[in-house]
Amino acid sequence: TLGTTLGKWILNIHIVHTEKPSLSFEDAVKRSFFVYMRGLAFGLPTIMILTQIFAYNKLIKDGSTWWDDKVGTKVVCNKVGYSRGILAFMLIASPTLIEVLLIR
Repeated sequence: TLGTTLGKWILNIHIVHTEKPSLSFEDAVKRSFFVYMRGLAFGLPTIMILTQIFAYNKLIKDGSTWWDDKVGTKVVCNKVGYSRGILAFMLIASPTLIEVLLIR
């Protein structure tokens, strides 16, 4: 795998395997499925709030999430430089700015 998504690249976040030199495609798919299942409750809004609260509490308590423990991965967060911070702000703010300009 590429080891990251656009959002993770902008925020300088990497998912790494704790026992292998790189994350395999199979591990990435497993992790994504477990995030969707245990973190996002298959998109069911009421349950999703609860699963996110539980995941957050586990992350704060243990330093990892259930899905990372299950697959053997960990999240590495590096410092975000000014250029990535500006890029993140532009990507978040640009749809709103475009909408405001189009409404006029």
